Amino acid sequence: MTGRTRIAKLKRVRFLEKDGGATAYFKVEGPGRPDFLGPGDVPPFDGEEAWFELERVRGRVWMTWRVLRQVEEPSRGVA
Repeated sequence: MTGRTRIAKLKRVRFLEKDGGATAYFKVEGPGRPDFLGPGDVPPFDGEEAWFELERVRGRVWMTWRVLRQVEEPSRGVA
């Protein structure tokens, strides 16, 4: 399963404004169980969501995604 790539939308999830409003983590949007990436695992981008090419890799404990590059929003039918 390592090395598989996909295009997915990453959605920024922030701490509450009273707690500083910084990015807490990113949710990988798509079908199936949700995946999450830490703020240090995603390159900076403007806005609350953006599209990225991801590669499946083995993490310290389980399989996770590595961000390869930011891409344009794909045509309809990809999530």
